[in-house]
Amino acid sequence: MNNELENEKSNESFEQLLTKLDETVRKLEAGGLSLEQSTDLYEQGLKLARECTEKISAAELKITKIRNEYGQNVSSVNQEPLELEYDSTSEDE
Repeated sequence: MNNELENEKSNESFEQLLTKLDETVRKLEAGGLSLEQSTDLYEQGLKLARECTEKISAAELKITKIRNEYGQNVSSVNQEPLELEYDSTSEDE
């Protein structure tokens, strides 16, 4: 089971992992499992939660990089039309 989860790690989307985590939690909450089954599911749930957290962290980092890279350009672009509008107004006088 551990190798199976590790092999799927890079192939599954956040949404797929979250669905699996939700299913795992439901099984645990339903009860009726042996101690071994419960601990195996618990371990699987922790691994799935970790993978979800890693994907969220990676997405946040990507967004931060995009903001840093393009945010400065957008700010300067947003300022230019204001300066141009001011310049065009002063030329009309």
